[in-house]
Amino acid sequence: MKKVLVVLFALMCVVGTANAQQIKLSVGPEVALPMGAFGDAANIGFGGTVRAEYPVAPNMNLMLTAGYLMWGGKEFDFGFFKVTTDYSAIPILAGAKYFFAPGIYGMAEVGIHMFTFKAETTGGLFAGSSSTSESKFGGGVGVGYEAALSPTVGLDLNAKYAFVSGDLSYIGARVGVKFGL
Repeated sequence: MKKVLVVLFALMCVVGTANAQQIKLSVGPEVALPMGAFGDAANIGFGGTVRAEYPVAPNMNLMLTAGYLMWGGKEFDFGFFKVTTDYSAIPILAGAKYFFAPGIYGMAEVGIHMFTFKAETTGGLFAGSSSTSESKFGGGVGVGYEAALSPTVGLDLNAKYAFVSGDLSYIGARVGVKFGL
């Protein structure tokens, strides 16, 4: 298995070097609205993502996305003590973008979200803090629009529903600045 991974990595490096002018990079802020039970425990989230794109067909790009998102927690009052939660995630996703018309696209991604959960307890015998980290499988589907700002720089707007195992799904909206390498 290690040999296969080494060969695939070497192939990606050769193809990436040969076609570096075709690779586009997009950097931008993201807003993440937690859904379901996650929405009951966390407030709206903010962060940023970096996305690399490589065209594989006239209307299709492959994508690799990584970033950092954080959600402010809510305070739960149990009378004699309070618990405040805090959440953050590092999403690492691979996917594809398909252009239906000039500038208008649909996208799909799969990968992992490396979540960190923190809780702080105040009052009574329960005072203290704790944290734990878990990797969760996830993905997302969404739509977006790209517009050229100049011959080498573009704007990439998109919205997606990100489903994450463990009921940690969210709706994300992103504004990215896209440029070639």
